[in-house]
Amino acid sequence: YSANVMVDGESVNLDLWDTAGQEDYDRLRPLSYPKTDVFLICYAVDDPWFLTNVLIKWYPEVRHHCPNTPIILVGTKLDLRDNPETLDRLKGRKQTPITYPQGLAMAKDIGAVKYLECSALTGEGLKDVFNEAVRAVSCPQVKPNKRKLCVGKTSLLKCYTTDKLLDDLYNGWTAYISDYYSGNVMVDGESVNLDLWDTMGQEDYDRLRPLFYPKTDVFLICYSVDNPSSFENVRIKWYPEVRHHCPDKPIILVGTKLDLRDNPET
Repeated sequence: YSANVMVDGESVNLDLWDTAGQEDYDRLRPLSYPKTDVFLICYAVDDPWFLTNVLIKWYPEVRHHCPNTPIILVGTKLDLRDNPETLDRLKGRKQTPITYPQGLAMAKDIGAVKYLECSALTGEGLKDVFNEAVRAVSCPQVKPNKRKLCVGKTSLLKCYTTDKLLDDLYNGWTAYISDYYSGNVMVDGESVNLDLWDTMGQEDYDRLRPLFYPKTDVFLICYSVDNPSSFENVRIKWYPEVRHHCPDKPIILVGTKLDLRDNPET
């Protein structure tokens, strides 16, 4: 679709792409993503499942392919929020329509630059959606931290599998694209053999790293408690990447370098 709009006194031509959401198109849909200036992730306020899908499907997919492009979260079908038939239908499922605060909270969770609601039926809020899309492109965007971040996951695995402290182990090691460790542990009275894979986090390995994800039972996403940008990277990079490739696998979030939290130099 194409439209010409006036935003803040300037004429802007919008090229709009409406992509199919069915799973059949999961491999084809991202072909439309390159060179996109802003994404509108939409959900219907009359069905709570659609908002959940934002977090488990659409946000991970968009962030995986376009980690730096702004997102606007849009609640559609606003006219149905107070519709008696909608309320009765949801009441039968012990549910209620998504409220504005719930939508706003989701927008904050996924780092959306704006949260808006609209109704295509009544036209309420419709122009605001596209006006804000234009403004989102013209506003400076916060870029992910590009400097190297050492979150201590290699040290964590080495110490755990060798049962030695870091000072006894460290000799300036460097991980390859993926290092393998193995350990045998007792859990709830049973012996369990762990196969552990330590994958490199640098952008140079973004295409190769997911090759190690299939058949993973659980992911440990690590960040360093002494570096807020590594924590932010969980949201903008690691969670989307893992959820994109393995949507159903459990994740454990691990804060490393706990000894540095109260360190005076830190």
